[in-house]
Amino acid sequence: MFSEEVVRLRAEYQRKRQASNLFPPAGRPVLDSDILPGTPPSVRYWYGTDDTKPPEGYVRLFDLPGTLSGDILHLERGLPPAAQGYCEIEGDLIRPLDRCPDLPRPAEDDVEDVRDLVARRLPLVEVDPSRHFVKKGKYRSEVENLLACQGGSCPGEMLSEHLVRLLGRSADGMLVFEKLARPWPILARTSALAVYKT
Repeated sequence: MFSEEVVRLRAEYQRKRQASNLFPPAGRPVLDSDILPGTPPSVRYWYGTDDTKPPEGYVRLFDLPGTLSGDILHLERGLPPAAQGYCEIEGDLIRPLDRCPDLPRPAEDDVEDVRDLVARRLPLVEVDPSRHFVKKGKYRSEVENLLACQGGSCPGEMLSEHLVRLLGRSADGMLVFEKLARPWPILARTSALAVYKT
């Protein structure tokens, strides 16, 4: 069971994230994002609704705590109205840009062939869309970690009520899970594959 402090911190983060106009639901749709290492590091966001057209907006935020850019990244403040179009926010300085930087090149998907592991270790489950969701297994470590969280077998015994239960495999080799009661906002919905993996 999580401590009251963990529950409080999660609730506070969720409240800030929902209120932030840096990304959905309160902000514009994000086409892509990436993290640039450096001193200080920065995060870039490209905005738009159609990835076949040039981005409608862009902002680069430098992680400088106690400043406008740091506060936006840490969800303490929202993007100001002056941050429309293409701009960088470094500290408290907002610099308009004449052009939008190119979108990052897509990261190569390093998916592994896990069909043998899935067929060997997971029982066949008849999928009921009202009770289950399915997804492709992409990494051997993913399947092994899911099994470890269930005591080493499937369906096994859940080691925590806060984990999604792996039930087995579908007839076409997909991983079968219990359907979530409600959709949770996840990083993958608002970030590029490289950011999600990081």
